[in-house]
Amino acid sequence: MTYQWWVGACNELTQDNLDPISKTPETKYCAVKVEAIADQQWAERYAWTAYSDMKARLKAAADV
Repeated sequence: MTYQWWVGACNELTQDNLDPISKTPETKYCAVKVEAIADQQWAERYAWTAYSDMKARLKAAADV
């Protein structure tokens, strides 16, 4: 996912802290945990569903 397009909404995956001046997420200071995925097919279905839901939610918010 890229950060520059609103539909990706990668900032939803990061912490809530904002830079005090620019008010952008402090993504460079966000901790991550990387794990192996046991069931790749399930993970792909889950990611597709979650991404589709997020796009619909963001589109609805943009259409307001």
